[in-house]
This record gives sequence, C-alpha cells and structure tokens, in this order.
Amino acid sequence: MVCYVPTHSSHACEDVDYNSRIFAFAQANNRATQLICITRRPLAWTYADLIAQHDASQLRMIVLDSLPLRERETDLQPTPMAAEQLHYLSVHSDVPAAIGSAPRLSVLRLTGPHVTICPDWLSSAAASLTLLTLSGSSIVALPYSLGQLSALQELDLTSCTSLTALPETLGDLSALRQLDLTLCSGLTVFPSSLGQLSALQRLLLPKCNVDLLPDSVGDLSALVELDMTGMSRLIGLPPSLGQLSALQRLHLYGCITLTALPDSLARLSALQALDLSLCTGLSALPHSTGQLSALRELRLKQCSSITAVPDSLGQLAALQLLDLSHCTKLTALPESLRGLQALRQLELTGCSSLTTLPDSLGKLTALTRLDLSGCSSLRSLPESLGQLSGLRELNLSGCSTLAALPDSFGQLTGLTRIDLSGCSGLNMLPESLCQLPALLELNLSQCRSLTELPEGLGRLSALQELDLSECRSLRALPASLGRLTAVPASAAAQLPAPACPPEQPRAPLSAAAAGSVTVHEPGFSTLKPGTAASAASVAPVRLQKPSRAP
Repeated sequence: MVCYVPTHSSHACEDVDYNSRIFAFAQANNRATQLICITRRPLAWTYADLIAQHDASQLRMIVLDSLPLRERETDLQPTPMAAEQLHYLSVHSDVPAAIGSAPRLSVLRLTGPHVTICPDWLSSAAASLTLLTLSGSSIVALPYSLGQLSALQELDLTSCTSLTALPETLGDLSALRQLDLTLCSGLTVFPSSLGQLSALQRLLLPKCNVDLLPDSVGDLSALVELDMTGMSRLIGLPPSLGQLSALQRLHLYGCITLTALPDSLARLSALQALDLSLCTGLSALPHSTGQLSALRELRLKQCSSITAVPDSLGQLAALQLLDLSHCTKLTALPESLRGLQALRQLELTGCSSLTTLPDSLGKLTALTRLDLSGCSSLRSLPESLGQLSGLRELNLSGCSTLAALPDSFGQLTGLTRIDLSGCSGLNMLPESLCQLPALLELNLSQCRSLTELPEGLGRLSALQELDLSECRSLRALPASLGRLTAVPASAAAQLPAPACPPEQPRAPLSAAAAGSVTVHEPGFSTLKPGTAASAASVAPVRLQKPSRAP
C-alpha cells in the first residue's frame, strides 16, 4: 500500500478531518504500508501521530516535503521503532523520534534550516547508506561516527553555512565518490584526512572561505573534477596538485586573490578543461602550461592583469576553445598560435588593448568562430585571414579603429555570419566580400564612415539579412542588390515609402529565392536615381517569398 497525502486544503478544520481519515485508513492497512508521502503542509499533524499510525517495520520510503506542527510538550512520545525495511527517508526537519533506527537505509535527505542534527542511529546504516544530503541545514558539526559509513558514495553539504569544520574521520569514507561543499561559507580549513578519500572523483568547493588546500589533496588519485569556483580567499595551490593524474576538469573561476599557478600544473596529463576566468590577480601563465597535452578548453575570461600569453601555448595541440575575452591588458598574441591545429573557437571579445593579430592566425584551419568584438584598438587584420577555410562566424563589432578589410576576405567561402556593426572607421568594403556563397547575415549597422557598398553585393545569393541602420554616410545602394530578390509587384508593396522626393525612383527589393531577406535600411541625405532608399531608423522589412498556387 502507498499512503500518499497531497494536502491542498487551506482550512485547519478540513485538514484535521482529512488527516484523521488518512490515519484511520493507514491503521487499518498498516501491515502493507510501504510509502508515506506528504507533499504540502497539513495543519494538524505531528511526526509522532504519523509514524504511530503505521507499522514502521514495513515502511520502505518516507517523503515528507513539508513541516509538521511543533510537537506539543504534553504529547506522549512514542517508543522508537526500528524501520527494518526503510530504504529512503526525506524530511525537512530533524528525523522523527519515532524512527529509532533504519539499518537498511540507502538514501537519507535532511534538507532545510529546520534540520539541526544528524540522527544518533546513523551508524546503524553504515553498510547500506550510499547518499547523505544535508543541504541548506543548520547543522554546525558532523558526528565523529560519520567515518563509519563505509558504503557512502555521495555526501551533499551544499549551503550548510553554519558548518565550521569537518571531522578528521571524513577520510575514512573509503567509498565516497562525490563531496559537495558548495556555499559552505563557514568552512575556513579542510582536514588533512581529505587526501585519504581514495575513491573520490568529484570535489566541489565553490565559495568556501578557505585560503589554502591541504597538501594531502594531491593523494586523491581518482579525482576527475575539482571545482573551486568563487573561492575569493584562495591565495595559492599546493604543488602536490600536479599528482592528480586522473584530473580532467579544474575550475578556478573567480579566485580573485590567486596570483600564480604552480609549475607542477604541467603534470596534469589528463586535464581537458581549465577555467581561470575572473582570476583578476593572475598576471601570467607558467611556461609549463604548454605541456598540458590533453587540454581542450582554456578559459581566461576577464583576467584583467594578464598582458601576454606564453609562447608555449602553441604546443596545446588538442585545444579546441581559447577564451581570452575582456583581457583588457593583452596587447598581442604569439606567432606560436599556429600550433593550435584543433582550435575551433577563439574568443577575444573586449580585448581593448589588442592592436594586431599574428600572421600565423591563418594556420588555424579548424577555426569555425572568431570573436573580436570590442577590440577597439585593433587597426588591421592579417592577409592570412583568408586561409581560415573552416570559419563560419566572424564578429568584428565595435572594432572602431579598423579601417579596412583584407582582400583575402573573399576566400572565406564557408562564412555564414559577419558582424561589422560599430566599425566606425571602416569607409569601404572589399569587392571580394561579394564572393561569399554561404553568407546568410551581414551586419553593417553604425558603420558611420561607410560611403558605398561593393557593386557586386547582389551576388550574395544566400543572404537573408542585411543591416544598414545608422550608416549615415552611405549615399546609395548598388543596383545589383535587386538580384537578391525575384519579386512580384505585390511583394514590393510591403516596403515602406522612401524618404525622398517623389520624382526620384527607387529600385524594388523583394524576397530572395532561398527564402526571405531582412533589410534594415539607412537614411539618405542625397539620393541617386535608380537606387533603393527609405527613412532612417526604419523597422526591419522582411519580405517572404510568395507561396505558389496549388
């Protein structure tokens, strides 16, 4: 039997009657009751009432996702019973006194601020308990007997802000695979026995107020993931970190007081992802970084003190993602960049001191995305850019000092999106731009120095969106733009009226054969006869290809 109590009543008198009927039904069937589940708060029950109405020896699961009324001092406490068959217990307060032991318990979830202690009988489940969750509880200390939980695989202490220390017996949890201490802000030190957790695979420490890890952390031979995100007091990493031969993911995001990495980091031969984003105190990477042969992702976003990356970076042959976004003091990239043959994504957003890119950029033949948006000091692009045969997305928005694009642009035949918005120093586009057969989107908004567009723009047969808003110096659109559309007169009528004298005609625009074209049009102070134009800041115009009659 399953006793399921989804209490929805908002009136205490109704709850009293409803609960009494549930208890009566449970009592009549107590020999078969295996599950008690209460999902919302009844107004007139206590744990003593609930457990007393069931044969605890038959219970397999108790889920009480609500809180009982405070036990009345006059209530007689029932004699604790052994829940011999109980496998799963989830409550939002301390374990009911009616449960004296649960020797077969495999999952215990005690969550929320009303949880203040672990049950005394916890060690009786030592051979069966695999998951213990105390997240968000008010527990200030864990029992010394914790180390007796020989079967425990996962210990979740997330948001236990009152917890100030961990017992040395923690190291006795020989089967533990995951330890989650996220937001345990009261923890300032870890026990040295931490290194004895020989089966530990994931150690999650985000926002713990610890300044150093114990040297014994290097003994965690099975560790695959170490997350220290937001540990704002962390001042260094132990040299023993290099002994973590199985480590694949190391997260140090937001460790703002970390100033250096140990050279032993190079010995992490299995490391695939290294996140150092927002490590604002980090001024350089060790030269040994290039020895991380398995590294696929390197994130250095907002490392505002880094001025250069080491030449050894080019040795990272497996690297697929390099994120240097908002490294505002970075002035150049090394020529050794050519060695990153597996690199697919290069993020340089907001590198406002970057003035040039190395010629070796063209050797990154696997690159599919290049983001240079906000590189406000970038003056030019290397001619080798055209060698990036796999490039699909190029973002140059906000490169305000960029004066021209290389002629090799036309060789980027796989390019589908180009964003040149806010390139206020760009006064012309190369004719080779019209040789991009896969181009779907071209954003030229706020290119305020752009005076003309290449005549062959109409050859961009795949183009679906062209944004020319706020191109205040643009005087005319090329006549070839009409080739992008094969339009009947009915579709042309969807365009807004031009902001020009009626005697000056405009060339019609319509849906492209491939689908639709969205045009954000500029304003024109002088109009050339035979060219398309409309009011400034006009809303985008989407012209759908007319459907064929059945």
